[in-house]
Order: sequence, then C-alpha cells, then structure tokens
Amino acid sequence: MSLSRGYPRFNPGEFTSVDVLIRGDVDAALILGADPGATMPQPAIDTMARIPTVVLDPKVTHTSKLARVHITTAVTGISAPGTAYRMDEIPLPLRPALKSPYPTDEEIVQADHRGGAEEAAWMPPATPKLPTD
Repeated sequence: MSLSRGYPRFNPGEFTSVDVLIRGDVDAALILGADPGATMPQPAIDTMARIPTVVLDPKVTHTSKLARVHITTAVTGISAPGTAYRMDEIPLPLRPALKSPYPTDEEIVQADHRGGAEEAAWMPPATPKLPTD
C-alpha cells in the first residue's frame, strides 16, 4: 500500500514491501514482530541492511541481525495483550498470562510518536541522578 498521494493506494507488484525494497523506494524500515529477512529475496534484504532499519521483536531474528536497532519487546498474547484471528476471521482477544520486563510494541510506538517528551517507565533516565550530600 502507498500513502504517498495522501490517500491509500494498493497495487500488487508495485506497492508490496518486497517491490519497494527491491526498487530502493524506501528511506527507512520499521519491522514489528516479523522476520522478513528470513524469507524475502536477497535484493530486498540488501536494501534493509543498507537503510536505517528498526526491529521490534521479542527474540533475535535474521532481520534484527541486519537492523541498526533491535528493541526486545514483550511477547504478544503471552506477556502483552493482543488479538488472534481464527481461520473464519473471528477475532479472539488475548490477555497476558505472564508479566514481562520488556515494553509492548504499542508502548514503544506511542513513546516514539510523543517524540520522547515523556520518559517511559521502561526507559533509563536521560541523565543519571547523582546522590547529594
């Protein structure tokens, strides 16, 4: 899908992630909970390695190894709320069963959207606090 004209346009073979990566039509990539570096054609993988790529994933993947930034996140459906879809497209809400020390994908994207104006609880302080005498 392309939003370059201000509205969504979809054309398979033109706007898929593989196509835009192979053509080099992207400036950066944000990968959420996926590993396209394990299955995409080599020219697309080469582009991801060349551009600024950020990966949000609970584990290290092929894509996170080539990314400039990998942020470990909570596992959706286990440590973070999420939605699973049945084969008949019925959504099933998932509640976290375990606590995680890692933030959710949503928390990271929201913190980035705010531009870091607020320090998230999971982020270290910008300046260390020194003890006073």
